[in-house]
Amino acid sequence: MPINVLFVEDVADLRSVVVEALSPQGFSVTPAANGVEAITLLRGATQYAIVVTDVNMPEGV
Repeated sequence: MPINVLFVEDVADLRSVVVEALSPQGFSVTPAANGVEAITLLRGATQYAIVVTDVNMPEGV
């Protein structure tokens, strides 16, 4: 069973690199572009074991 990771980052290229790096390692990575999107995902059905987030983002909450 993969470990669910929520990766919150406003830089699209960095989001892509992290998803591509962690997915083959057995992680199920869900990217979010901002805090609003991340909160929506956290309120959804998926339970995340790990949340990695940028500290300073536009549209942050």
